[in-house]
Amino acid sequence: MRLLVAWLLALLAFAGTPAHAELPARPDGPVLDQAGVIPDADEARLDQKLRAYTQATGRSVIVATVASLDGDEVENYAQRLAETWDIGGAETEEGVLFLIAPNDRKLRIHTGRGVQERLTDALSGRIIRDVVVPRFKANDYGGGIAAGVDQIIAQLD
Repeated sequence: MRLLVAWLLALLAFAGTPAHAELPARPDGPVLDQAGVIPDADEARLDQKLRAYTQATGRSVIVATVASLDGDEVENYAQRLAETWDIGGAETEEGVLFLIAPNDRKLRIHTGRGVQERLTDALSGRIIRDVVVPRFKANDYGGGIAAGVDQIIAQLD
């Protein structure tokens, strides 16, 4: 009987634990298009632009499209991904993650501590709402992401 009660308690403990989506591996460059929404030519230009920006400033802007958040909240997923990938580095934390989950219809611009004063949540929200979403609604994911990245870089500079 004790064994049955212990087994049931263990089962309940696991049932109450929130599941986390498995995170993709960090790409070799600044762009991960797991969702497959960025046209190849746009992705190549974006990769080149972001590599040059990191080289010139030491700040990193990473774009990640994911197929699914697997039920996770976009804020939690972005936080875990930024920490796992060490975006911006541990010392300066001057990094930005631009996360797009098109199938879940979720976006997030997640900033490291080193850039939060220049790229606030309010400014990030405006970039998403005014620049990115209108292009996404027109089915122009590559253009929306590129325009969003341009605004992020302009704000960081």
